[in-house]
Amino acid sequence: MGAWGTGPFDNDDSGDWLFELVESLGLNLPERSIELVALAPPERYVDITEAANAIAAAETLAALIGRPHTSLPEEVHLWLDANALEVPSADLLALARRAITRVRTDSELQQLWGESPDFPAWDGHLQSLISRLAGPATDR
Repeated sequence: MGAWGTGPFDNDDSGDWLFELVESLGLNLPERSIELVALAPPERYVDITEAANAIAAAETLAALIGRPHTSLPEEVHLWLDANALEVPSADLLALARRAITRVRTDSELQQLWGESPDFPAWDGHLQSLISRLAGPATDR
């Protein structure tokens, strides 16, 4: 795992995802990344890349509804500027919470972080993300 911190964008996979994000318009990329994990059957293994992409996508949605992570990468800000009128549906936000819950409890990423002394910090970021994806949106 190419990671340099516990934050949602502190790894190579989310960095690759961000390059795709700035080239995209609309919610298609975040939605696909979230659905891949949220709608996966329980017996299907969620690998590191899928998990990291779902986290990046969910953080992007949280920023879109005015609840951003404290250290959003510039790529997310660029995408937000280009997609300011996009509004994620309540269903998509629920799927995002479901995907992040799956990453926290049943994914390769969770297994790897579970072996690290930094697991509580990583898990805390995901708990915060789930909370930020719930409830009414605020102004950005």
